[in-house]
Amino acid sequence: MAEAVRKIEQRIKVSDMVIEVRDARIPLTSECARIQELLARKRRVIVLNKQDLILPSEREKWRKFFTDKGDTVTFTQAVHGANIKELMPSELHARGLISRLDRTLLCMIVGIPNTGKSTLINTLRNFGYKDGKQKSPGKVANTGALPGVTKHVSTIQFHVKPPSFLVDTPGIVKMDLDVIDGLKLALTGAIKDSLIDPLILAEFLIHMLSMRQSTNYLTELSLPTDCTDLGEILTAVAKFLIANYRSGKLCKYTLDNTVPESI
Repeated sequence: MAEAVRKIEQRIKVSDMVIEVRDARIPLTSECARIQELLARKRRVIVLNKQDLILPSEREKWRKFFTDKGDTVTFTQAVHGANIKELMPSELHARGLISRLDRTLLCMIVGIPNTGKSTLINTLRNFGYKDGKQKSPGKVANTGALPGVTKHVSTIQFHVKPPSFLVDTPGIVKMDLDVIDGLKLALTGAIKDSLIDPLILAEFLIHMLSMRQSTNYLTELSLPTDCTDLGEILTAVAKFLIANYRSGKLCKYTLDNTVPESI
């Protein structure tokens, strides 16, 4: 991790601007905390990816929050290319993030694990080549649902006119996480599932949903909307699964086998 930070420190000096990718579900917790001081010295756009996983009203609330702070923000759904045009060189220039369009552009792209950074790179590349009326050379960044897919710093061209490049970097998580931030990161997939008991995560999720008075899932489970007891909810989940198997909604497998087997 220290080596990755050192390389970012070296590359950011020669970069024209920074694209910081965050998870729209945790706009503050998913910041690149370990290098914020470095990022503050550069022109930057904060990309809140996975916008489809939050309500439109939440998007507007956070857009105002960042705009009021003087930050430039773009909401995306990288896997489907939503709002990618806002990150093209001409749009970056119009937004005052780059000063010229007549020379090579170097953008550093940073983000904690599993914010969709690699997916964004591939989408930017495909969109950028089409924007320049060039055939896209295809995917270059590995993508995956597990955190930590990108391991090294690499440079990737994403536009032809002007020649524009992305400096891809590994995901970096701050070392001194408090418990709540750690749970938020784990719940959104930035920390490996094997590191935290899923029952602890489920209890935290129930707590967060209760705080926001989001109780639709309790209605589905035929529970009172003020229920926060994990054991009671898990029992209801078990009954829900059994009922849906019996009705054929869960699956349509036979429990018997044509070949004798032991359970």
